[in-house]
Amino acid sequence: MNLYEMTFHVEHVDDSLVDTLIDDYDGTVGTDHTGHEFVTVLGKGASFDVAARTMVTELQSLGLRLLRLVPDLVTRPEIASRLGVTRQAVQNWTSGKRQSGFPLAVNPVGGGVWSWHDVWDWAITHGHAVENDVRYPNQAEVDIINAWLESNMTASSIYLASSVGTRIPA
Repeated sequence: MNLYEMTFHVEHVDDSLVDTLIDDYDGTVGTDHTGHEFVTVLGKGASFDVAARTMVTELQSLGLRLLRLVPDLVTRPEIASRLGVTRQAVQNWTSGKRQSGFPLAVNPVGGGVWSWHDVWDWAITHGHAVENDVRYPNQAEVDIINAWLESNMTASSIYLASSVGTRIPA
C-alpha cells in the first residue's frame, strides 16, 4: 500500500471537521491569499488513482465539497526549502549549470514553476533527497482525478435538476 499526498481546493471547511482531518487523515487546512480554502491529506492505495478516489469519497462523506485536486507546483525558493539546499544550488540545476536532466518548468510564470512530483523524482535519482513513504501525483494523475470530479459534479447537477421536475434533454 502506498501513501500519497494530495491537496484539494474545497468550497468550505466547517470548523467541526478540522480535528477530524488532522487526526484521521494527517491533514492540514488553509487558505491562500485570495481566501480560497484548501485541504491537504495523505491517502493510501495501490495506486494514486485508487488512493485519490477513496479519499474523495471519504472527504465527501464528511460533508466537504471538493472543487478540484490541486497540482503541487513549486518555485525555485520552495524547491530549495523542501530539499534543504541553497537557492543558488536550485538556480544552477534549473539553468543546467550543475547536474543534468533537471525537469523543465511547467510554466515560466514568475521565474518558473515546477511539478513537485518531477522535482522529487529527480532529487531522489541524483542523491539530493532520500526516499520516504510519501508519493506525489504527476500532472496526468491530477488531470484524471479532476476530470472524474468534474463529471461527478455534472452528474450531480443533472440528477438534482431532474429530481425537482426540470426536464433534461436526452
